[in-house]
Amino acid sequence: MDKKYIPQKQKTKIPSLSSHNKKNNSSSKKFNKKFKFSIATLNIQHLTQLKLDDTVEYMENNNIDILGLAETSLNANTSKIFAKSISDRYVLYSSEGEKKGSGVGFLIKKEYVKYVQSFQHFNNRICYIDLYTKKRKLRIIQVYINVKENEKDQVLTLYNRIKAWTNEQLMSLTKRHHNNG
Repeated sequence: MDKKYIPQKQKTKIPSLSSHNKKNNSSSKKFNKKFKFSIATLNIQHLTQLKLDDTVEYMENNNIDILGLAETSLNANTSKIFAKSISDRYVLYSSEGEKKGSGVGFLIKKEYVKYVQSFQHFNNRICYIDLYTKKRKLRIIQVYINVKENEKDQVLTLYNRIKAWTNEQLMSLTKRHHNNG
């Protein structure tokens, strides 16, 4: 019998690039106040329809807007079925990894989907979404790394990919900041 799963919740606000600039104006402060969202992460340990329903209910009751998922173990067909079952309120972005200990993704409230510019995954263990607004960019990376002795090479590969994704986003933000500064 499936139990109810309780994700950890954390309030997050996209930081203003202009906060690094001495000319911080009131419109960017206003924008920051408006664009707040709640984000959480959950190791779902094989996503089923019941777990998805429980998770959506928990997200709604606790005002969670974006939920990172680990160990989804979804195939392409199941992923489509689940996505359709919640499509009126949420969008499911997921890698397809049926193997135990694989599959990562995000469950995002529909009102925030308009900010999603890209979703990428790697080896069914890590993924990211890029959220862009008119003045902000944010990359959220979801990670599932099971550190077993026989997977050291794979873990190193995953860490290197996370580092590359992070550096890529930092370079993009730095370039944008200098072009607008």
